[in-house]
Amino acid sequence: MSRSLNSLVSAQLGWNWRDEQDFALLADDNRLEYRFALASGTGAGRADAVWYVPGDALAQGVARRWTLTALPRSVFGGQITQSFAAIKALLLLNRAESGGLLVLGGDTETPWWGPFGAADQTLRLPPGAALLLSHAGIGWPVDAQTCNLRLKAEGGAVGYDLALIGIAA
Repeated sequence: MSRSLNSLVSAQLGWNWRDEQDFALLADDNRLEYRFALASGTGAGRADAVWYVPGDALAQGVARRWTLTALPRSVFGGQITQSFAAIKALLLLNRAESGGLLVLGGDTETPWWGPFGAADQTLRLPPGAALLLSHAGIGWPVDAQTCNLRLKAEGGAVGYDLALIGIAA
C-alpha cells in the first residue's frame, strides 16, 4: 500500500463589535479566515509527511531539540523515524495556564530557521497561546545544516503540543 496524506491548514479570527455613538448603533460582525488544503504528494500545494507530539512538557529552563531529519514516532507500539525535507505547516500550542513562556527557535547547533529571518531569532508564546506558521508553496527547507527545532520553557514549566506537515526526505 502506498503512502497517502491529505491535510487542511486553517485559522480564523472572528468578532462581533458593537458601539453606540450619538444615538447611533455601530456594528461590525466579521471574520478573517485563512485556509488551504494540501493534497498528497511532494510539489507545491502538496505534502506527504506528518509528525506530532501531543501533551509534552518542559520544566522551567529546560530546552528540547527536535531534529527534523530524525523525529521519533510511535505507531501501534512500534517506533518509526520521520525525516522532513521541507516544512509546510507548524502548529504549536502552549498549554500552560500561567507562568511559563514557550520559546521557539534559537538552537545553537544546525538550527532550522525557515520562517525566521536569522538562525538566532526566536518567538515567545505566553501561556494559552497558539502559533500557526504555514508555507503552502514549496515549504521551508530542511537539511543536515538546518534541521534542529528548539523549544524552551522560560519563567515556569510548560505543557505543549506540536504538529508538523511537510515533505518527507
